[in-house]
Amino acid sequence: MTYVQNVKNIPHDAYHHLAAIESTLLREYAISQTRQEINTCMEKLIPINFIDLNSAIIQEDLSEEPDIIDLTIIEQVVNATEKRAYRSIKKILEYIVPSYVNEEKLDPEIPVIHLRISGDGRNVGWKVKHIMITVVLLDDSMNLFNKSDYHYTIVLFLGTENYLTLKVVTTALIQELQELSNTGMVINDIFWRFELFFSSDWKFLSICLGFNAANFNYFCLWCEITKNQRGNGKSNWMISKSMSVLSENPTAYPGHKLPPLFNMISFKNHIPDKLHIMLRITDHLWELVLQEIKNKGLFNDITQNIIIKEIKNLKIRFEF
Repeated sequence: MTYVQNVKNIPHDAYHHLAAIESTLLREYAISQTRQEINTCMEKLIPINFIDLNSAIIQEDLSEEPDIIDLTIIEQVVNATEKRAYRSIKKILEYIVPSYVNEEKLDPEIPVIHLRISGDGRNVGWKVKHIMITVVLLDDSMNLFNKSDYHYTIVLFLGTENYLTLKVVTTALIQELQELSNTGMVINDIFWRFELFFSSDWKFLSICLGFNAANFNYFCLWCEITKNQRGNGKSNWMISKSMSVLSENPTAYPGHKLPPLFNMISFKNHIPDKLHIMLRITDHLWELVLQEIKNKGLFNDITQNIIIKEIKNLKIRFEF
C-alpha cells in the first residue's frame, strides 16, 4: 500500500478519507511507519551525503521561465536552499546491479556495464534553480527513455550551471568514476568493468569540458572548426581532440580554458542530448514558419488565434 500511495501520488488526506470509509484498508499510521522503516533501511544502504559549498555557488538573475510551478514543491525547495546532496554511485551500483542480473539485463559472462552520466539545471519557481546529475545503465534499453525511476540521482543542489560550483559538488563523483574506469568493481563476487558516457545539453557539456561559450570563434566541443568554416560542406569534420592531451594541458585546443571535469570519459563518449538538439531545430523551424506567414501578410488576429488554439490542443502553454 505504501508503494501504491507513492507511485500513484495519492495524497495523505485523500487516503485518510478512503480508510475511514473502507475498514479493510491499512490505517495511515501503519503506512507512515512502513515508510519510515523503508527510509531508514535505504539511508543505511545508500546514505545521502551533504556537500559544503560555502560561497562556491554563484546565484544568477533568473530571467527564464520556471520549469516547476507547483507551489508546494517550490516552498520545499526554497526551504532547502542550504542543502547540497550527493549519493555514492558505487553504493547505488551495489544495490541495483544484482536485480539487473536477475532480470537478465546484465550478463555476468560479459561483465561490462555501460553507464551514462547526465546533468541539467531547471528553474523552480522564480526564486531558485537546482542542478541535478543522474546515472543510468544503458544496458537497460527498455527503461532508458520512458521511465525516470531508472535514472538514479547522484548529485542535487541549488545553484546555477557554472564551472566552479560543479567542480566542488562533483569531487566525490569524479573520484568514484576514476576508480570505476581504472579498476572496475566487484559486486556479488563478480568483477565488472565499466564504459562511461556523458550526455547533456550543449551548455552543460561545455562547462564540464572547460570550454568557452557557443558564440566564440572556436565553438565545437569535438573538433577545431571555426565560425567561418561552418558553411563548408566539403570538409569531413571528425573528432580531433584527445582527452589525455586536454587533461595535461587544458588550453591545448582553441576555445578550452579550464581542465575537463570528467577526464576519464573520452571525447567520443561526450554526447549532446538528442532532446535538446531536437528542441533547438524545432525552434528554428517554428521561427521560419512564422516568418513565412508574416512575409505573406497573413499574420493577423485570426491566424494567431488559430495557432494558439492548435498548440493548446497539444497541452502546451503558448501565447504571442
